[in-house]
Formats: sequence, C-alpha cells, structure tokens
Amino acid sequence: MKTMMAVVLLVGGVVACKGREMPPGEQQHPESGNAGPASLWRRVAEAADGFRDGKNKWVVLDRKFPHKVLDVFETEAAADSARTQAIASTGVSYEKFGPFKTINDPPFEGDTDPVDSVVVYRKLGREAYSGTKYDAVIWGLPAFDKFIAPYLTYVSGVKYAAEQREDYRQGKSTLVHSTEVGHYRSSF
Repeated sequence: MKTMMAVVLLVGGVVACKGREMPPGEQQHPESGNAGPASLWRRVAEAADGFRDGKNKWVVLDRKFPHKVLDVFETEAAADSARTQAIASTGVSYEKFGPFKTINDPPFEGDTDPVDSVVVYRKLGREAYSGTKYDAVIWGLPAFDKFIAPYLTYVSGVKYAAEQREDYRQGKSTLVHSTEVGHYRSSF
C-alpha cells in the first residue's frame, strides 16, 4: 500500500508539474546583470523566502544545478566570508546573490514563545534541531512523499525529486543525514 501511495504521489507530481523539468538549455533572462537559468532564480527566491523578517538577505549557492544553497546571510560581509571559505574547502562554484528583502511576515498574534529547538530521541541517540535554523522536521518516507517530493518537483524538477526520493529511501541522501529530514529555512 505504501509503495502504491508513493507511486500515486509521484505520478501526481509529474502530471501536476508537467513541463517543469529543467531542460538542458534553459534560457537565461537577457536583461539580468547576473543572468542564470530560471532554476537558479527559483532556488534564490525560495532560500530568501525562508526568512520573512523584512530584512536584507544575501544568498550563497552553487550556480550549477541543483543549486545547493550554502546558507542565507544578514550581511554582505558574512556572505562573502562564508563563500570564500566554502570555495577554498570544497571547490564548489558558490556565488553570492543579494540583497533581497522579503516581506515582514511576523508570527501570528499571540506567538510570544517561538520554538528554540526540537530534540528527537531514538534508540541509539538523539538529534537536536535549532528552531532558528530549521522550519520543519519530516519523520519518514510517507511525509517525504507528501511534503518534500512536491516541493523538490516545483523548485528543481521531476527528475531531481525522484532521484532525491530514492536516495532518501536508501539512506544515501546528501540532503539529509538521518531518517528524519530537518528542512532548512534556506530551502533544500
């Protein structure tokens, strides 16, 4: 039953997002001074949108698909420093974008006690997730299929979402390092 549900969800994502697959020769916006494929700009927008505080943000990510986000920073100097360090240590072609100012979307009225952290206890240990770094935790494959796969399909295409699902299923995901998925505010 679980396999059938996953297939239905993935097929539904494929049908709903038909045409969203990233073509190899995706066009660049000709008027942009920092041109790039639409997939790059979707990742930048999703990363910045994770911080709806009305403040300027700089996004550092890889220009190469699937545009891995290094992090989102509140100052240009912090973004430059992290980018330089990441390039030196990984060789990845990280680039800085910004500043972007998202809407100031304060928590609902009465939310005077924001989440500090969530601790997940397992038989073999525990994992703590910072409330300022993560905005969701996904417990397993059914939740991955309901929430993460459609999101990845929208942002990065059907093929990438299917690859990440299979990697997650096999415990080989580069996006997550345990059975639960801590979804970074800066996006996958």
